[in-house]
Amino acid sequence: MGRFMANGEVNVYFDSTFPALAVRDIAGSEIILRRWKEGNPEIWSMFVAREDPGIDSAEDLLGGILAVEEPFSTSGFLLPMGTLVQQGLTATRVVSVDQPVSDNEIGNLFSGDEENTLEPVLHRIVAAGALSNEDFDELPLEAREQLAEFGRTAKAPRQLVSVRGNLDSSLVGDLKVLLTGLDEPEEGSRLLAGLKKPRNLRPCRRMPLASSWRWKR
Repeated sequence: MGRFMANGEVNVYFDSTFPALAVRDIAGSEIILRRWKEGNPEIWSMFVAREDPGIDSAEDLLGGILAVEEPFSTSGFLLPMGTLVQQGLTATRVVSVDQPVSDNEIGNLFSGDEENTLEPVLHRIVAAGALSNEDFDELPLEAREQLAEFGRTAKAPRQLVSVRGNLDSSLVGDLKVLLTGLDEPEEGSRLLAGLKKPRNLRPCRRMPLASSWRWKR
């Protein structure tokens, strides 16, 4: 996507925080709006472990493995890894559950999706997993009852709207007016029919994504 925006092939781009920031770095795009998605204005990551092993903080993960989703996921990678860094901890990538991890590091294993994050946690194959609050809320009650949340990250905008960096400023202004007004007219529903619940587009202000990491004790 960064290449497409840099080449002028794409003018407007909707995505979550991490990909939007990556595209901005690559293509010089401008983030103009934040967007609610499926009724949620923000998203955050939760750190979960089995209820019984007694993992109460990030330090308890040292020497163990944390399952995360994929390297371009906001809630499945960026937020949890940023939290570990904020805590002064070192995470190192591992490619299998059998790979040894030193006692002063936390291994992070890419699982691919939330189901593959939770399965090894529930079966005690890895020490813990990181997943979004939305994914956690959608878990069956039986699975949630086996898990304990021991930390969570700062919140990030649920989705961001970016435009090509050299797009005409008057066109950008018109686009903001159009998109932020789509809650009301029938025309708005027709224009964004391909987006899931495209409501509540709001002006995007600078937001410190790592300003309030919070751990449960």
